Amino acid sequence: MRKFSLLSQMKKAPADDSGGPDRFQQAVRLHQSGLSGDKQAVREALNLLEGLQRELPEHHGVLAYYGSTLCLLGRDLTDPVERSATVIKGLKLLDQAVASEPDQFEIRIIRGNVCLNLPEIYFHRNATAVEDFQYLLSCCENYPDGIPSELYLEMLYNLSLAYSNLGKTADAAAVRDRLLAEAQDPKYRLLLEQEPARNGSAGQFLVLLQPLPTVLAEGERLHQRALAGEKQELRRAMDFFAKAQVFYPENQVFKACHADCVSLLGRDASNTGEMFANAIKAMKTIDAAVVSEPDNLKLRLIRARHSMRLPELFFARTATAITDFEYLAERRRRDPGLLTEEQWGEILFNLGQCYQRLGMDAEAEAVYQELSPTADPELQRRIAANIANSRPPEPVAGLSLSADRAGFYAEAKRLHDLGVAGNKTAARMGLELWEQAHSRDPQDPVALGYYGSSLALNGRYASDTNGMFGAAIKGLKLLNEAVSQAPDHWELRLLRGYLAYSLPEAFFHTTRQAIADFQYLIGAYRQDNRIFPADLQERLVADLAAAVRRAGSE
Repeated sequence: MRKFSLLSQMKKAPADDSGGPDRFQQAVRLHQSGLSGDKQAVREALNLLEGLQRELPEHHGVLAYYGSTLCLLGRDLTDPVERSATVIKGLKLLDQAVASEPDQFEIRIIRGNVCLNLPEIYFHRNATAVEDFQYLLSCCENYPDGIPSELYLEMLYNLSLAYSNLGKTADAAAVRDRLLAEAQDPKYRLLLEQEPARNGSAGQFLVLLQPLPTVLAEGERLHQRALAGEKQELRRAMDFFAKAQVFYPENQVFKACHADCVSLLGRDASNTGEMFANAIKAMKTIDAAVVSEPDNLKLRLIRARHSMRLPELFFARTATAITDFEYLAERRRRDPGLLTEEQWGEILFNLGQCYQRLGMDAEAEAVYQELSPTADPELQRRIAANIANSRPPEPVAGLSLSADRAGFYAEAKRLHDLGVAGNKTAARMGLELWEQAHSRDPQDPVALGYYGSSLALNGRYASDTNGMFGAAIKGLKLLNEAVSQAPDHWELRLLRGYLAYSLPEAFFHTTRQAIADFQYLIGAYRQDNRIFPADLQERLVADLAAAVRRAGSE
């Protein structure tokens, strides 16, 4: 099959003495990156195209790309009024480009794809998409020798989606049947049969028709979005990798990425069977991929991240993560060009964390020392925090509950918070202080709540599951008692909310409790924004959204 390049279809490339062709091709490349979700690329493309449009007002290809890029900019804006205005401006430029040069193939492709991907309920442009794809298909049929088969299939598929978005199910089904008849290759047929017509955007299988490097790049983008925690993105990535394996059944990266996504889906499962089954299946698949291609850096990184993500008490995979991070680090030491500075920083930082997880603090500090000279300020801060968490906190001299209750409570809270941040010794010291405070005054809900939270926190560092679960259950019970005694005490709500949020849903089913406490705290802050810092409010809003997604709530 011949490779199809949109740029090669242009009737005229900008020609001037100021690098017009180069700037135009750069703008097109940035526009394509913008289509994949790169917001910065959209703004860079817009700057180039605005300049080219001023210099070449009669070049309709520049006008079309300018209009499309404005629509991409609108996609990324948060203000709904500004978003709609920007998209409408872009659509007007696209319509102007088509009206000026209606037979220009690429301009029609650009407008058709933009109109197809806009929400029909707001912009009502799928009829325009039907018009453009029908025109494009007529070109394909009139000049069958000059059109790549992949492009013809794409036009048919897009036309079926546009009909579906308009509610014209019979027309959509007819085009789809035609598409199935035209796609003789069994792998295309399989993908088409898997892909129901949907409202929204064109099917992912179109990307899979591109060369393997393009498919791998799209897979990497989807995988990273899935790792960010959005369930919708996770399912989209799973679907993509399942289809990619149809096209490339021997590609180990697609197998490993799909397995990693399956494991991610099980992480927030509501039952332990699904959580363990998904994780174990993923472990086996990813291990087999690494055995098959032990020098594949991408596979090593996938396995290292997956192993590090799994709870050590259940899966004992930290040693595997260390093996892979050490392998990647050694390869990079021998050839610095193999990994970007960002990847190098991530690998060494995660390696240090893995050593700390196993109590190998000296090894962790050696890794951090290697990383520190090239780390940016934020990474330097995180390194310093990790090193501090591996060392016992300085005790406060002369601490006395009877002589200075406020000072005693302040120190106990400080140690508790250090324990939450990862300092095991501080967590133990904080538990001892809160146990004293609760014994001295059993009726004090603050001492009771912090004692419960400290119990659960120390359970995190238990060496067996019984210790971990026992401490979590008892700690949550005490926190519930404390909140029942003082339901409007924001600190107690915060402690219970984050304990509930941190517990594995498959075992404890506490996500909805976390949601309730987060909602209470956000509401309390809106009534009085002096009760806690603004950055905590921002964190609560973000964590509430994550908890809602985990629970599958609206």
